[in-house]
Amino acid sequence: MSYSTKVLVKSYSPVPADVPFDSLKDCVLDIIAVGKTDILNAMDFEMPDYEDALAAQCAKRLKAEYIVTRNSTDFVNSPVPTAEPADFLMQFK
Repeated sequence: MSYSTKVLVKSYSPVPADVPFDSLKDCVLDIIAVGKTDILNAMDFEMPDYEDALAAQCAKRLKAEYIVTRNSTDFVNSPVPTAEPADFLMQFK
């Protein structure tokens, strides 16, 4: 099974015990740099938290399919949809 999903992960916690960690090896997770353009563009998002807006901007630039977060309500105005960590990880079971 091969996955080519690009995901921006803002923060994470340990993988639930029922999801084998080895199953995540095929998933592509990118760590990206934040640049001046990202910082400036994030200021234009109508989001209550600037750090979340910056994560949303970087996810948009990366063309991420999801932002994996437990705080979906903070990303209501995000240009990139969110996914709950457990829901995201279930696809690798």
